[in-house]
Amino acid sequence: AVVDVKSGREVFAKEPALALNPASVVKLFTSAVALDRLGPDHRFETAILVDGDTVFARGGGDPMLTQEELLALVAEARKKLGTVRRVVVDASAFGGASLPPGYGKKNTDAPYRASTAALALDSGVTELHIVPTTDGQPPKVISVRPAGGYLLIKNEARTVQGPGATIRVRVRRQGERSEVVVTGRIGKRRKPMTFFRRIDAPGLAAGYVVAHALGLGGQVSLGKTPPGAKLAARRSSKPLREILAVLNKQSDNFIAETLVRSIPKTSGAHWEAGRAVVRQWLADQVGLDPARFSYQNGSGLYEGGRFSSHDVVRLLLAMDRHRHREVYRGSLSVAGQDGTLKSRLRDSGGRVLGKTGTLDQVSALAGYVRGRSGRWLAVSVLVNEPGKGARRFRGLQDQLVRLALELL
Repeated sequence: AVVDVKSGREVFAKEPALALNPASVVKLFTSAVALDRLGPDHRFETAILVDGDTVFARGGGDPMLTQEELLALVAEARKKLGTVRRVVVDASAFGGASLPPGYGKKNTDAPYRASTAALALDSGVTELHIVPTTDGQPPKVISVRPAGGYLLIKNEARTVQGPGATIRVRVRRQGERSEVVVTGRIGKRRKPMTFFRRIDAPGLAAGYVVAHALGLGGQVSLGKTPPGAKLAARRSSKPLREILAVLNKQSDNFIAETLVRSIPKTSGAHWEAGRAVVRQWLADQVGLDPARFSYQNGSGLYEGGRFSSHDVVRLLLAMDRHRHREVYRGSLSVAGQDGTLKSRLRDSGGRVLGKTGTLDQVSALAGYVRGRSGRWLAVSVLVNEPGKGARRFRGLQDQLVRLALELL
């Protein structure tokens, strides 16, 4: 579907009412509702509090909190702490399961399928370095993040002669923690290898980082902060406008799913509460028929939603009239310059602002295109091609966008 933004006139369409899986184009809907409900200057707060000999690490849903930032917060808080013996993680700002809806379709420890929590570090992902040692000995397995004792390392690998490697790293649930199983071979002359994997309980993992920084070992549990706890330190996240730019330009699943849980603006909100707000907003503000679209999760992973190209362009038109339209547009990739469109449409001169969507059987592109006269078009191209590999349709999408650049 190609629509003139100013007049709403349809310029071109082919099966625009057919509801398809748009993959990560779903993030356009998630980011629009988050921007409207929370505002571009919204910040998420993380706090360290103390009650007696217990430290409480309270998360407020910051989707970009890093281990380094949490360690700096703990260092600041130590000035106000006496003798402490345990750490309690307060992740009660979010309720329900940590794994987003639909993510159970595949059982993989890939980082794009991360669990979420109100207190989570580094997108809920672990970073591991595998370093060769001497012939016949296990390599070193270094947990760069998360620090502390959350990860249980099971090293079954061996160092061998030569520069090759057959290392395999798997992460699986082990009680309340995650176990890393390393197998295979790594050559003595091989450079250190880096692996990123999802972890099952990002809230607890953050608690172990706090306990490690305080020299407490593994005295970590989940709970709520009591009313009488005293604030020791707190930090605010980047403003939402900057978070949305990372979300859409880099197509970050973790940010998208974390925002779904923040949208209701009520403590302890479950997944369905966030999804219900999105569905209602799309009905009220965009005019979409809830019976004709599906919004299952915030990122579009797996069967994350069903929308038609008409639905997508109607959203784009609504956001062009929105009070935060410039923030919304600024969150999109600029073709040929940044994000997931950096290597595409390099000759478009910054006149294409878009969001891609890619799965094994899905290829999608949607956004704003400025025609040769300066008029803007809203464009949505959705392709579902079961069993054939839809990525091959990117060239067709780019051709259609190039035609749109010459229109109006």
